[in-house]
Amino acid sequence: VIDKCRQKLDKWRHECHATVDRFYEEKCQELQQRCVEKVGEKRKKRHQLKLKINELI
Repeated sequence: VIDKCRQKLDKWRHECHATVDRFYEEKCQELQQRCVEKVGEKRKKRHQLKLKINELI
């Protein structure tokens, strides 16, 4: 009886860890994508400022 309960508990634990790991990986990818987007936006803005400065000179 105890062995069976322990097996179920271990299975539940393993599945929970797998779920948390998937969620963690998903959030890491989202964070990476947001960082890439923000860097892209900053580069675009910097480029536009350079063009504006050159236009004013």
